[in-house]
Amino acid sequence: MDKPQANLNLEDQSTTRQKRNKHFIICSTIFFTLLICAIISVFTVLKHQTESESLSANPTAAIRSACHVSRDYSSCVESLVSSLDNHSHTIIHASDILRLSVAAGLRESRTVATLFQELASKIGNKNIKKPDSITGCQKLIADSVDQLNGSLAMIATVDIDGILGSNELRGKMVKAANNVEGCYYGEADEVGPTIRVKIRQAEIYVRNSVAILDSFDEVKEMFDPSVGSVLASLMLVRENYVITVALFCTQYLVLIFLLCSVLRVFV
Repeated sequence: MDKPQANLNLEDQSTTRQKRNKHFIICSTIFFTLLICAIISVFTVLKHQTESESLSANPTAAIRSACHVSRDYSSCVESLVSSLDNHSHTIIHASDILRLSVAAGLRESRTVATLFQELASKIGNKNIKKPDSITGCQKLIADSVDQLNGSLAMIATVDIDGILGSNELRGKMVKAANNVEGCYYGEADEVGPTIRVKIRQAEIYVRNSVAILDSFDEVKEMFDPSVGSVLASLMLVRENYVITVALFCTQYLVLIFLLCSVLRVFV
């Protein structure tokens, strides 16, 4: 075989290899593109399914589950469900459960405070000295309202975990509960049955919120996936989901780059 013919054969072989490599790169790119798209699609479907089945997307179910840790289940469910009308979001979290329970106790305490004001006004119109028991109850209820207002303000902050790590929030809520309980058992004999019933209801609501606070880690576990459930964590936490998708795309680009580099070096 003469030299020109040999060179021609080598060129043909080189051209054939280049075409084969181009076809391989194109097929690999298409394959991995479809694979990545399929994985992302599956993740998206699973994310929507997991979110729809989670307690965060079902506020009423979340309340029923969380209220199992409360002092009085039926009153807890009733008070929190009624507070959902003022909850503007369709997604609910453990911190929202705590906030709603404190708000329910605050609402009942304010109702009791209003009833005491009306009672005091009626007594004043009759020019009768207001009994010390009523005065004492008014002060206790007023302090409870202040304590619960402060508790709500603390829960509304961004660093809810930091607040729960201290005893200040629990101290406020326990003091509010003790105040209402002290009014009911110690000084409310002269206020009449109607107000006593409302005091008792306020005391139960506040105790429910304290119980939810004491079991907050358990309540959070109802909403958040366990540590071992990596897939559920990726599905529920938006940041994790975005990071996972970005990681897949990055790995895809790196894979294509390495493939092209290898073919260029060894072929």
